[in-house]
Amino acid sequence: FNFISIFLYRFLMLFAFMMILLLCLKIKDKKIITILIYFIVISTLFSSSSYFIFNLTLAIILGFISYFYYHNYLSRKSKNSMIVAFSFIFIFISQLFFIFLIFSKGIYVLGEILQLFGYLLLLYTYICIIRK
Repeated sequence: FNFISIFLYRFLMLFAFMMILLLCLKIKDKKIITILIYFIVISTLFSSSSYFIFNLTLAIILGFISYFYYHNYLSRKSKNSMIVAFSFIFIFISQLFFIFLIFSKGIYVLGEILQLFGYLLLLYTYICIIRK
């Protein structure tokens, strides 16, 4: 049961961020989407034995998402676009902390705090948008 729950968590996490990346990059080609989903499944299967592979894959995806939203902020210069950009940057940095978890267990807490802060910024932006 533990293997299934870890597999589902990792797969759904990678899948969700890949969908965000596909929206950011405006990829609509079904062949490319199929290949990317295949790579998510493969990396999820191989990450069942390696925490490093999962976090590295997620960091790469988040790096592209962060880059997109940072450039979106530079072109729009709005408060909400800035908050979204920084939220994804914080989540990306948290994944970098998780990659290097093998060197020090203490950075896990810092990674979780950064990740929480990133998600809270996204929640704040969402609340601001729906209130308008």
